[in-house]
Amino acid sequence: MRECFLFNEEHRIEIFSTFTSLDNLTRQREFIARYVEISETATKTTKKEQSRRQKTRRYYLTLNHKKYLVCKTLFLHTLGIAEKTMRTALTKLTSDGILQEEKRGGRQSAKVIERDRNIRAAIFNHIQRFPKVEAHYVRASSSKEYLHPELTVSKMYNMFLEELGLNDEKPSIDLYRKVFRSLNLSFHRAKKDQCSLCLSYRQGDEAFQETIKDKYKKNIAEKTKVREIKKEVKDKALANNKIVCASFDLQQVIYLPQSKENALFYKRRLVNYNFTFYDIASKECNCFIWSELCSGRGASEISSCVYKALQEYDSKECATKSVALFSDGCSGQNKNSIIATMLLYAVANSSNIEEISLYFFESFHGQNEGDSAHSAISTALSRAGDLFIPSQLYPIIHLARHKQPYLVHPLQYNDFLNFKKLSKELRVLSVRTSETGESIKWHDIMEMKVNKNEPLTIFYKTSHLHGSYKKLKLKRQTKIDLKNYTIKKLNTEPKKITKEKYSD
Repeated sequence: MRECFLFNEEHRIEIFSTFTSLDNLTRQREFIARYVEISETATKTTKKEQSRRQKTRRYYLTLNHKKYLVCKTLFLHTLGIAEKTMRTALTKLTSDGILQEEKRGGRQSAKVIERDRNIRAAIFNHIQRFPKVEAHYVRASSSKEYLHPELTVSKMYNMFLEELGLNDEKPSIDLYRKVFRSLNLSFHRAKKDQCSLCLSYRQGDEAFQETIKDKYKKNIAEKTKVREIKKEVKDKALANNKIVCASFDLQQVIYLPQSKENALFYKRRLVNYNFTFYDIASKECNCFIWSELCSGRGASEISSCVYKALQEYDSKECATKSVALFSDGCSGQNKNSIIATMLLYAVANSSNIEEISLYFFESFHGQNEGDSAHSAISTALSRAGDLFIPSQLYPIIHLARHKQPYLVHPLQYNDFLNFKKLSKELRVLSVRTSETGESIKWHDIMEMKVNKNEPLTIFYKTSHLHGSYKKLKLKRQTKIDLKNYTIKKLNTEPKKITKEKYSD
């Protein structure tokens, strides 16, 4: 049974990149021959004694180091080759399974070989001059490096031609693209990943759907339930100003300087962060902005921004009593013991807030209202013209929404608090089991809740569908009084940028 549905666009691009990065035609033909199996035709489909179809071909692609049978169309389109190219590769295969060497072109002179080597070296050096940028979320297993999202291979090729002298030989864009692909590079694009589970279920046949039906149904139920919870809390917040319903997220990084000048693409740029805290009921959006000179974008930085937003609500005249927060489940930033520690500290030191809940969206099914702010800000920045320093961002972000301007909060290096250190002192991670003896796995947590009445207890659920909360209690772990605890600063001085970025 063919399993074409297993290969999404990302998988096919990865296979294509692997194939095209092979450095010569012989190796590409070996690749094709390895994944096309030829056998005698098992079933006769014509009445003629001599059928034209003597052989049957089966086509395979790999996923997670395992071969899967696919159709010819998917195989050819994924590798980006014509059927004639595939047939030629297979005719080069001897009866012993050895691929004949390519004999076209004859001998090349040393002068031609040297010229080709110099052209490729010039292209390689040109590509290497472009600095790599940070991706928003990059899987730890990925070795791919990213260039600035405003670049394309065509733009880089044209910039390369502009630098060549009048007497220099101009290589084709195909050669430039081939060298580019060999370097395992890509352009950083903001994209919303699709849920691989849902995609597999929708594209699979009945037999495959049956094998993952329970997992798929739970996935949809979790997605639906957290959205229902968000709507319920929003309705309550609209009816009662003592209740806050908000979502938070970190926008894609903003690079400065920003300009249409080609020379800037060769420079390493300053990374700037924008963290949005979006009140879903009032539509008020707070933007906390800082650069890499001030701090990074880890869990303590995210916790500090959320804590500052909670302090704002705690001091309002309406006297906020309950806060419900919604975010994605990125373990490095949102779903971890550091965020949980911050929630404990915030509720313990609040004047009015009595309870804080944090709900995590099902993976790949986020519904964050803050995304609208990110989109509006990205559009405003793209229309702003030349930008060189972080302070130029503030008025642009503030007025990215005219009807209800965003509230901008520039942060300095000493504005961030070390919630990671507090988490270690509370020994949060040393609690391995809940009050009822169940093992605690942080990556499985879907809801957290803290309240003023139990200052050293984290209530949690591993599913939005569960009725009651489990308890993670810290009473036996520490004697720290959170209300009288003086939290340390995360940074004692501004951060230092790399030597390469400074010299640029």
